[in-house]
Amino acid sequence: MKKLLLIILSLFLLITFVSCKDRQGAPAGMKLASNRSIVDYSLYVPEEWLVDEASVFTRAHSVADITSVSVYTFALTEDTDIASWWTGVYEPSIKVSLDNYALIEGEVKGAIDGVASLSYIVSSVSTDTLGEVQYKHKITVVKSNSKMYVIWYCSAIGENTNYY
Repeated sequence: MKKLLLIILSLFLLITFVSCKDRQGAPAGMKLASNRSIVDYSLYVPEEWLVDEASVFTRAHSVADITSVSVYTFALTEDTDIASWWTGVYEPSIKVSLDNYALIEGEVKGAIDGVASLSYIVSSVSTDTLGEVQYKHKITVVKSNSKMYVIWYCSAIGENTNYY
């Protein structure tokens, strides 16, 4: 389990979720999750993860728990900065879709492949037949070439959330 957590941490911090360059081959222990004929980025996930293929986004999830990562691309119709897009467009939409949404930490500056990014840590609580589950989400937004790329990492509280 520690190896998986280390791989996830390495994936999140070192490997690069979004890349405008075409990389040759996946890093050791990883596999390519994104379909380069459909999307303009590369997403690598641990080899044992399952990949959900879709035409407009990439999603992969662990087989061991409910940890997942998704990448969404949004074409911009007007020039805007990440913080304005987050507060005016994206955050209102996820407040509606996540039960008991709460912003834990916002506008953590970073960079992916040298491109500026902002990350937001949010929590949500969902109740289903298995009971109440508390989730922690790290949502990183990168603006490049008139698009916003949203990298969404999600895990249940207590599972792989020390690696944000």
